[in-house]
Amino acid sequence: MRRGSSTSVVPLLFFTRKEQTIKIQKFGVDKDIAKPVITVGVAASLLQVMTLVQQLVLYNTASKYGGDNLMILIGAASKVQSFSFIPLWGMSQALQPAVGTNYGAQNYDRVKKINNVFMLGSFVLIMVLWVPIQLLPSQILGMFITDPAIVAEGINGFRVMFSILPALGVLILSMTFFQSLGKGTQASILVILRQLLLFVPLALILPRFVGAFGVWLAVPLTDGIVLVMSIAFIVGAYKKIGLEKRR
Repeated sequence: MRRGSSTSVVPLLFFTRKEQTIKIQKFGVDKDIAKPVITVGVAASLLQVMTLVQQLVLYNTASKYGGDNLMILIGAASKVQSFSFIPLWGMSQALQPAVGTNYGAQNYDRVKKINNVFMLGSFVLIMVLWVPIQLLPSQILGMFITDPAIVAEGINGFRVMFSILPALGVLILSMTFFQSLGKGTQASILVILRQLLLFVPLALILPRFVGAFGVWLAVPLTDGIVLVMSIAFIVGAYKKIGLEKRR
């Protein structure tokens, strides 16, 4: 049994058999609650599923236009990207209950303040990783690749791929922000655009015009477009929250 399954089954057994103060006896579906729960859950699920699709397209395109060397470089860059996302995901986990609790309590000014502070914090935090990536690309790639010739081949593309990294905190936290508000539609739109509708066409089309460099370029272009949309969505959400406050 997987860890996720056991952590849900054990509390369920406890509340159905052992606990007397709070005892679960019947299960039912509340349609009013089910809809927002499903909407928010779909956004989180899509991110996991579509990441696989994104990686499949990325590696296939790299293989086609750059051969084994580009695949090795993309693999190393993907590891660095995954590592750089760890603090952002950690911040998103802290953001969700803070925003959700205050939004439910109708502390709308605090919701905006918390989101702004977290996004600023994510920018500062990711800069700690971005600076060495831009200044020491060969050393970082050398941690994963032993052939200096392959490392030298990917330095420029590596820098371009991570050029927009400092702003990714806004993108990642905006998805969590909308999930926290129960607005899963906006979060799903951002996920689908980033992982599929924008990235896949760019990854397939750009290499036809600029060669292997297009594989690197597809990542920051996608994130840049989605970042602009994220900011627009957040501004719109802030305005709606302001209207809710006046009512």
